[in-house]
Amino acid sequence: MSGSGALIGLALIALLALLLWRSWPFRPNVKPAEDRPDIAYVPFTTRFDVECRGADAAKCVRDHAVSGEPTKFLKGISTEQREEMFSFACRASSNELATRVSSELRDTALFLLIDQSGSMAEQIFGIAGEIEAIHCHLTKHGNAVMVAGFTTLGWKGGQSRQEWHYAGRPAYPGRLCDLLHIIYHDFDEPSNSPQFKPWMHVPLFENVDGEALRWAQEKLLSRPECRKVLIVVSDGAPVDDSTLQENGPLILERNLLGAIHELEAKPAVSLGAIGAGFDVARYYNCSRSVDYGKPITRAFTELLDEMIGDSQL
Repeated sequence: MSGSGALIGLALIALLALLLWRSWPFRPNVKPAEDRPDIAYVPFTTRFDVECRGADAAKCVRDHAVSGEPTKFLKGISTEQREEMFSFACRASSNELATRVSSELRDTALFLLIDQSGSMAEQIFGIAGEIEAIHCHLTKHGNAVMVAGFTTLGWKGGQSRQEWHYAGRPAYPGRLCDLLHIIYHDFDEPSNSPQFKPWMHVPLFENVDGEALRWAQEKLLSRPECRKVLIVVSDGAPVDDSTLQENGPLILERNLLGAIHELEAKPAVSLGAIGAGFDVARYYNCSRSVDYGKPITRAFTELLDEMIGDSQL
């Protein structure tokens, strides 16, 4: 091939690469968007959001995620190692709860909401074991308890970002990812023993906390109990790279603070949080925090006692 022919070939390859790059839905803006607090928070679309049961979560990711690779840590541990971490934490939590006098949480519905962001990977199975022990302990005494988690359907914005791209990539599109809300135990579903299987292939991606709080609030408000309690377990600030890239760095945190303010300003639902290696007091007025990887059961019982006063857990 002559020199001129080689140059033409390289030029064609470069042009093709540029066209492919410009047509790729997941390419970020060259310059991240500046923060715009004057623009109201809205999802670009909710068409691809999913609510499922814990046993179906892994299949939901396989069926719907555009980019659903698990974190490096999750890929590196076996099912047996996951179950061992779960069982150890579950036993320790059960022993901790057994030392306390138990009584019915009178006319109370309790919602435990778990952050399933990718950063939770190294401690999620221990936390899951404790949550299962707490659920068994409380439902055994006739309490109404719901356990759920929140994350996204994979990385990179998923089908929501694809739809935004094909709509012309409008500026400041709002939340730009597919939400995944996972129900492990619904209200009125007592558990005779801790359940590991629904947590075995737990999805851990991004976290949109503000919308998860409002989702949990709706579930609680449908309950007949006079007292409604929502406790969040989280290890950090809300993050979704696709959303932050196109809307500015504070959109998700601002939405979370707005949701917390709405909940704390109304007496219908009592809100508290447990920080797992993160000081959640920066967001929540009623909270406890533990060091990364440490048990949360004692923090939970102390927080619940503070929130409702007479739980006697």
